[in-house]
Order: sequence, then structure tokens, then C-alpha cells
Amino acid sequence: MQQYVAPDKNLSEAPRAQRRAKAKPLSYYSAFSDRNEGIAAAYQMGDYTMKQISDEFGLHYAIVSRVIKKAEKN
Repeated sequence: MQQYVAPDKNLSEAPRAQRRAKAKPLSYYSAFSDRNEGIAAAYQMGDYTMKQISDEFGLHYAIVSRVIKKAEKN
């Protein structure tokens, strides 16, 4: 869709989903050397739910929730 828009045109009226970059796969985040950083980064991008992240990392969603909460405090 973006190929049809002139590069100098203001995109403020385009839906956010069309303006943002394509999401990286969860396997990208699970490859982080620090598991908690990977979990926090995946959630902060806004493309994945806690349930999806917990399935990828093999954790209960409550643990993922705690990791995210701790990362937000720092």
C-alpha cells in the first residue's frame, strides 16, 4: 500500500498498522542472550500478547507478566 503513496505526502491520516514496520518473529526475541530482555522487548513492540510470548518462551503467562512489570519499573 505504501508504494502507492508519494514519499513527501503526510501520512498522519493513514492507520497506524499501515505506517509501522512489519513485526519481527518471536523467535528473534527468544534468541536474546537475556531471556527477560527478550520478553520485555517483544511485549513493548506491541505486536504480541503475553500469551503468545509465554508460548514461545515456554513459560506461564503470569511469569511473563511479572517480567514485563519488572522491566517497566526500570
